[in-house]
Amino acid sequence: MSADSTLLNLQECDTYVGALRDHLEALPESRARIEADTKLTQLSASYDDLHTERSAAEREVTKLDDQAETLGDKIARERDKLFGGQVSSPRELAAIQSEIEMLERRKSEIEESELAQMLTLDESQETFDSLSESKSQTAIEVQECAQKEESAKAQLGAELHTLEAQRVALAAAVAPDLLIKYDTTLSRFGVGAAAFSKGVCQSCHMKLSPAEVEDLHQEKLPICPNCEAIAVFDES
Repeated sequence: MSADSTLLNLQECDTYVGALRDHLEALPESRARIEADTKLTQLSASYDDLHTERSAAEREVTKLDDQAETLGDKIARERDKLFGGQVSSPRELAAIQSEIEMLERRKSEIEESELAQMLTLDESQETFDSLSESKSQTAIEVQECAQKEESAKAQLGAELHTLEAQRVALAAAVAPDLLIKYDTTLSRFGVGAAAFSKGVCQSCHMKLSPAEVEDLHQEKLPICPNCEAIAVFDES
């Protein structure tokens, strides 16, 4: 079982494959899409919260307006009784007058509450409109980022597919027992094979003495004593 330059070609291919997979896992386009998604989620939450608050305020305004209108109708009826001549008893007239005053106070309180709710709605309108616009724009941004991410993944995926096909062809040219050792070493240490030139491992850059290099040459399968990659010697 001997190591040759075929292993170095395989290692180079595996290095590219690993780098490409790492790149796919950390695409700038993916990061931009995630950031846009996060921003949209936050904006949507703020928009929904404010929408809920405004809906409650609008319902309260409607309720108070109905109450004020009901009281206004009742006040009108009481005034008709007071000034219509149907009641002549001073005591009854005084009671009606007292009822009218009580109803007017209650109506005034309701109208003040209604005005406060309307002011709240007016004050939040600008914020609500801004959130709505930001949410719409960010949704568009998310779509654009997703399209860019998909395009980048498709391009890198095609490159990865080509490299993986090349890897299959290169691996087929390696002796089975040597390939098993290479794959095991690659899986454990991240490097399966490394060139040795002038006594220096080109993977970990450890320099061996001439005697150590000679000893490695005598091994059936030379292994770098430092990074444990299969040693492929530069015979030039």
